[in-house]
Amino acid sequence: MLPLLRSHLWFLCFAADLLLQTALAWRTFTVPHIDDNSDDTPALQAVLNEYSTDSTILFEKGVYYNIFTPIIFPNLKSVEVRIEGNLSYPSDMATIQGAYTLQLVVPMTDLDSRSDCCFSSFPDIGK
Repeated sequence: MLPLLRSHLWFLCFAADLLLQTALAWRTFTVPHIDDNSDDTPALQAVLNEYSTDSTILFEKGVYYNIFTPIIFPNLKSVEVRIEGNLSYPSDMATIQGAYTLQLVVPMTDLDSRSDCCFSSFPDIGK
């Protein structure tokens, strides 16, 4: 009976240690908001690389964030993006898209043979 108790106790200690290490390594970044109707994206963009692993990126509840430029996320690992606040975007599509374009790679044989293929939402693609 004693060896069985020891193995259970060892497992519980190991699990508790693992949970503690995970909790201590986890970080939360609360996205700052500028009250003068400015773009909140640059402040977030400046720190994304620092919070790309084991982190929470939090848009606070009750805050209206201005996301006027595209956010470029790095490779994220174990990151939670919590949007509890409200995000406001520009009303024109060109500003939202910024300098980034959608690249669609489709073999031309498939493109030519499909009658249901349509680029009306992205008029510059396929030209």
